[in-house]
Amino acid sequence: MAYSLSKASLSHLWVWHVGSRKFNISCRYAGVFHVEKNRRYSLMREDAIVLCRALNSTLPTMEQMEKAYKLGFETCR
Repeated sequence: MAYSLSKASLSHLWVWHVGSRKFNISCRYAGVFHVEKNRRYSLMREDAIVLCRALNSTLPTMEQMEKAYKLGFETCR
């Protein structure tokens, strides 16, 4: 999901409540960030689109993902 956040916020973990759901947002690079639900990658694409709208955001393009990767965005499970 893409969202405008400053690079200074990289060290913070944000917790968002959307309805009754709690989401953790971390790993922010170049406006791209990672969202976890229940400490897992558990969002289906349709759920991610709805969540992005709730966060006034969108799913990232491949260009945005590549830029974030070049700046250090990388996750493994």
